[in-house]
Amino acid sequence: MGSRNYATHSNAKKMKYEPIEEPHDKITDELNDEFDDDPTDILTQEDLPVNLSKKERFGRLLVGELPRCPECLKLLRKRALERCDYCGFSFSYLEKLLPVKQLPPLETLLDFSKKLEDNEKERILEAISFIHKRYPQFIPKVCLLPLQSDAEVQQMALWMINKCPVIEGETEADKEWYVLLLIDTSAAKCALTYGYQAEIFIPDGSSSRLVSTLNRTLKKDRIGKDIEELLNGIVPILNSTKKTLKRKFKRFKRKN
Repeated sequence: MGSRNYATHSNAKKMKYEPIEEPHDKITDELNDEFDDDPTDILTQEDLPVNLSKKERFGRLLVGELPRCPECLKLLRKRALERCDYCGFSFSYLEKLLPVKQLPPLETLLDFSKKLEDNEKERILEAISFIHKRYPQFIPKVCLLPLQSDAEVQQMALWMINKCPVIEGETEADKEWYVLLLIDTSAAKCALTYGYQAEIFIPDGSSSRLVSTLNRTLKKDRIGKDIEELLNGIVPILNSTKKTLKRKFKRFKRKN
């Protein structure tokens, strides 16, 4: 089972603007709380290969936590598990609704609902391009899809990020850095889902606020601007994360 277990090089045009970066004290405080514990509390040094650099060891320690079940939210015992050991959840119901063979490659922007005008698509691609230019390891994706009523948008996002084929120029390993915004246009709900490398850089609280803000606008006829604003909101979060992790890495180097 993949549970936030898998957060392309954008084909967007060159960005014509830069989002305004305002102070985000709440974001910084949240990141400080989230990374307050020493990374060595997650794994012991003995658990890591001896040939890793300090940066690689630090990164391995940060991604040590296992994913949660998308149904009961309990930590899974293994990163890849077909069925939750606690509640029995599996993605089998989604496989019946949208079999793996029918899953589309995850392009940078997919609008199966045909909700976006050409100018809206251009602005969304520009915002994605800006994220990728600032933080090249992150691979943002946006997909608008009218889901069936019995499909949960968060679970479908996890299913797609794990099972959709990669596009040309990407590898399966790149899925670890996916940031997928899936919008269910039937229910007017969205979900942000990350690869397990990417998820540690966007705290749950920050992610929930972005999703909640967008959800309040999804019943409008034109939603392109709101999607663009959510993407722009990711940049200051990553900026704050970068500063926090630099401080944590300095402490890690002193101890190791």
